[in-house]
Amino acid sequence: MLSRPIKLMPRSIRSGLAVAVVAVAATACSLVGVAYDNLEWYVLRETDGLVELTAPQKEILRVDFRGAQARHRAEQLPMVIAYLDGLAVVAGRGLTPPEAECAVDWARWLYRETAAMAVPASARLLASLSPTQQVRLSEALAERSEEYREAYLGPNAERRSQVRAERATEFIEYLTGDLEPSQRLSIEAWSVAAPDTAGPWLDYRTTEQSSLLLALADGASEPELEVQLRRWWVDRAGMPPSLLGQIQLLERSVVDLSLSLDRSLNSGQRQHAQRRLQNLADDLRELLPKVDGAAQSVNGKPTSAPAFVDCGLA
Repeated sequence: MLSRPIKLMPRSIRSGLAVAVVAVAATACSLVGVAYDNLEWYVLRETDGLVELTAPQKEILRVDFRGAQARHRAEQLPMVIAYLDGLAVVAGRGLTPPEAECAVDWARWLYRETAAMAVPASARLLASLSPTQQVRLSEALAERSEEYREAYLGPNAERRSQVRAERATEFIEYLTGDLEPSQRLSIEAWSVAAPDTAGPWLDYRTTEQSSLLLALADGASEPELEVQLRRWWVDRAGMPPSLLGQIQLLERSVVDLSLSLDRSLNSGQRQHAQRRLQNLADDLRELLPKVDGAAQSVNGKPTSAPAFVDCGLA
């Protein structure tokens, strides 16, 4: 739900949660609420690490972030909650092929909507960077790319597949509890067969980052940067057709894996997944803006959503 093309957002939900929990360990908030309420601090820290913000830039970013988060809380959070509510229902009774495909569509669309919210503030910040800060950003992005290369592009294809299977297993077990050996084997087989998009994705990201850095060096205005960021983060306009095709195949493989695993779930795993998803939705519901002292209601499919999300998940 939360993450990030030039890493102005947390590198991973896990690290974001860990930092947030340390920061507010004395409170009684849920981990989800803690992470969400402390994103401002985390984003400021991460961004400062990228470009070494001045005091005025920090204040502008703080104000922009609060505005974007307020809008997200009012407009996007109800959609996320409806999405999780719907997934909790199907986790309890079983997933159909249309619902599995719709879940992927929902996730993609919610990401795009959230990325669009980040564009204006990011463009404003980038337009304010000094030449020294631009150099710092270039160096930081190169460091992040090298970290990505080390994490996802090791020399051994078999090892890369194993790591991907381990990450997928960890995420799935977060939802379902412990998996059976046969279920783990299904994930390993999926990881071997699914397209490996890590290399092409890094190439694409590096190309877009280079274009952004050139635009900054040429003195691009805030509106020009906003157009460029929207083209990259939201529209993916410069994505090579070959990479787009691989991503579509990968998404198809995720749908197939989800259906296969769903059919194999025992009653305990199904109940675990249902509780986990419903608890996440309920925790997020506590973050909704209050209307006359009560939390804003979630009324199913958002009015601004495209037709494809109307498939029983919300």
